Amino acid sequence: MGLRVRLRADFDVSGFPAEVQTILRGLKKYGMMVADNGADWYVGGAPDPRWDDEALSVIREVKGSDFEVVDSRFLAPKAFTVSLPETAVVREGDVWTTGGSFVDESGSAWTATVDYGAGREPLELGPDKTFVLAHTWLEDGTYRVPVTVTSDLARTAGASVAVHVVNVAPRVRAGGKANVAAGAPLTRLGSFANPGAGTWTAWAKYGDGSARTTLRLRADKTFRLAHRFPRARGRSYAVVETVRDDDGGRGTARFRVTVR
Repeated sequence: MGLRVRLRADFDVSGFPAEVQTILRGLKKYGMMVADNGADWYVGGAPDPRWDDEALSVIREVKGSDFEVVDSRFLAPKAFTVSLPETAVVREGDVWTTGGSFVDESGSAWTATVDYGAGREPLELGPDKTFVLAHTWLEDGTYRVPVTVTSDLARTAGASVAVHVVNVAPRVRAGGKANVAAGAPLTRLGSFANPGAGTWTAWAKYGDGSARTTLRLRADKTFRLAHRFPRARGRSYAVVETVRDDDGGRGTARFRVTVR
């Protein structure tokens, strides 16, 4: 309620009836305000017998995309506001960045802080009253990031953005196909990568009817495979390695083993 919109200056009104052109030129200069709930882009006006309702109906040809939103913050005396996106999405382990700005017509110098979840820290402000947020989260979840700007007149303004950090599943590296002699064990070192922090569990299925085997994960995200396949020469088996993180994300890799 109270949002101000204005018809774009480059909108061509020449094809409309004269009385509609009058309204459209007024919408270019003065705009209009969102005043009530109703149909999409329903424009209300005072009834008057001098208006031709049939001629006015062609105003429906004007679309919402033909308007622009007016930043009316400067209409408030000594306005002090901070602007940020309401929400954002990023994958865990990736660098999230976004820009923001502030308006203050009364101050002459400003400082700012931001909190990414570990306490407030200084935020650098540009000479054009803009700033850039940048952070990397290693755990999925939703993080509220508040920004506070303080002027030399001891006035403050703030805003926040809710950042949704998406879990990233482990990426498992299995290696290429392998050959083993009949009766000899398969031994291989595998690994996985995962940008998030947390705990992981892993197991292997060797494809020969044996039960799945739990794998011991090392601190460097590697694990060791060790298994003896049936002695039948010429048989080929699909080995599947799976790593699961504590948020339910799974990564798998597979390779084939042939008994010679």
